[in-house]
Amino acid sequence: MTYTRLLVLGDSHAPEKAAAHLASAGVLPVQATTGRIPSNLEGTAMWVATGNATSIRNAGVDLPLLSPGPSWLATVPGNLLCRKLICTTVGQLVNEWHGPGVIRLAEQQYGILGFERVYNDPRSFIAQVGKYHHRVSDLVAGVHVVVSTPVTYTDRYRVFIANGEISASTRIAASPNPGKRTDAYEGNSPDRTAAALHFAQKVIDATVWYQPPGFRIDVGATEDGAWQLISSGPSWSADFHEANPTGVVNAILAGQATDYDHWKWTPDDLFRRTIFRAWPAPANAV
Repeated sequence: MTYTRLLVLGDSHAPEKAAAHLASAGVLPVQATTGRIPSNLEGTAMWVATGNATSIRNAGVDLPLLSPGPSWLATVPGNLLCRKLICTTVGQLVNEWHGPGVIRLAEQQYGILGFERVYNDPRSFIAQVGKYHHRVSDLVAGVHVVVSTPVTYTDRYRVFIANGEISASTRIAASPNPGKRTDAYEGNSPDRTAAALHFAQKVIDATVWYQPPGFRIDVGATEDGAWQLISSGPSWSADFHEANPTGVVNAILAGQATDYDHWKWTPDDLFRRTIFRAWPAPANAV
């Protein structure tokens, strides 16, 4: 598919700033909206939060959104992870992980559950997921999560990938703060972009046989100077901060390539069936 515009969808937060940054690339026209989706989406790519993307799917709009998938990190060579990491579901969590761990939703943002956070016991995370969903325990059990050994990072970078190549990067906070909407870097320590991209290239090379056309990864440096792959996710929902807009747009478009059904993003049933309601009916125009 040839895309002719990029639609930046927001909720209660104005998306105009993000749209302006992406429009500065000059790759294609960019529009921002917090209202109804347009009735004609032909040729339209999107930058959209996973919750809104789920709501749009629930409205009957089939978007070609791609992602690495909830278990992709488990396919990455261990020397690039450098810590114990598993991809599992809430229903299997207690059986597969014991003791403290960094736990987060695999590919969905939903309150603090989408942020990396250390839990002393996986049961605490399970209780948070099922807090308001006791009547659909089967759906709670099917929620995909990523769990890993706690690690302290001194530097962290987000890297966008389009068709097997690094297209853009940005430095982000070493420890994401659930209380902030953004995790942009705000310090003044020396920039280590070159080292981060060198490591990111190793990840790309090691997974070239199994990766979607467009996605993003986060890489981080530990206190002893070693680099690790921290996380992965869709390019079309990732905050990009000061990353090169042309590269970000290219990764977003690659993350919505057609004819890649194997990599099609699928929200967990808990979010699809109970949490994110259908987006308002399409409007005639944006």
